[in-house]
Amino acid sequence: MAEYTFDNVNLLICDANGFIRSALRAGLNSLGFRQVRDTGKYNEIVKAVEANSVDVLVCDEAMPGGDLSALVRRIRNHEIGDNPFIVAIFITDTPTQKMISKVINSGVDDILLKPISTKIVHNRIMHLVGSRKPFVVTSNYIGPDRHKSPQEDSNVPLIDVPNPLRIKATGEENSERIQEKIDTFTKEINAQKMERNAAHIAYLVNFIHPHYSGAKPDEHIVQHLDDLRMTSEDINRRLRGTSYAHVGELCLNMLDIANRIRKQFKKPETKDLELLPNLSAAIKIAFDPEKRTAELAREISDSMRRR
Repeated sequence: MAEYTFDNVNLLICDANGFIRSALRAGLNSLGFRQVRDTGKYNEIVKAVEANSVDVLVCDEAMPGGDLSALVRRIRNHEIGDNPFIVAIFITDTPTQKMISKVINSGVDDILLKPISTKIVHNRIMHLVGSRKPFVVTSNYIGPDRHKSPQEDSNVPLIDVPNPLRIKATGEENSERIQEKIDTFTKEINAQKMERNAAHIAYLVNFIHPHYSGAKPDEHIVQHLDDLRMTSEDINRRLRGTSYAHVGELCLNMLDIANRIRKQFKKPETKDLELLPNLSAAIKIAFDPEKRTAELAREISDSMRRR
């Protein structure tokens, strides 16, 4: 078995119960974890993530003061902090199907059931040092692969992202090199997410446009429009400083149209409805790795302005 040293692993224990926090901190200290902090306040977790001082989160899912699943989703989407690959372990004593689904879909690495012990937490950490699942990127998820086994068929590429827990436990890299790796893989994740978003926009438009032509009434039209707005906003947020920057005008046009149609969803402007499928197709082509060019994007944008 490989030798691991946890002296430099930044571990944050989050639980409203101070006795649980103290017991876990003392137990993990005795097992070689020297950088262990604990808190019972949600805002302190946010501050630690923003300060990039966390490698491993061990949190009670029901922490008061905020939604921890939403926070993990923000971490994975690189909306907070500089490390989307923090190891996240949730603890719960109310494992309802709805809650478990929400937690898994946020991008956590593992879920433990209370009552827990230092041994249980330590065993899960040791497992994640050597066997953390690769990440996947879809239109609505970034995080560890959710398939039960690697043998299950999936068309989504698996990405072996940096594992800050393993890197520090094995002493493979210094802190500067760790961040360089994180930054490199963050860019790859970001690019994949934009491509998935472009495909998702096309998928949504295939529902939205027929609804207004009368060919395919859809009772979920408002939900589809809200999803289109959020996807368009997300793709715009990710564009800056990437090789897709030339697609910015197309994506801004889609966001504007999505907002206008949503505001008048019962009877939107005919012009906006006519532009929707053409703009969707243009965005999908522009994000196609085999077809995208700056010249193509500019040509499509000019065409949109002339309409």
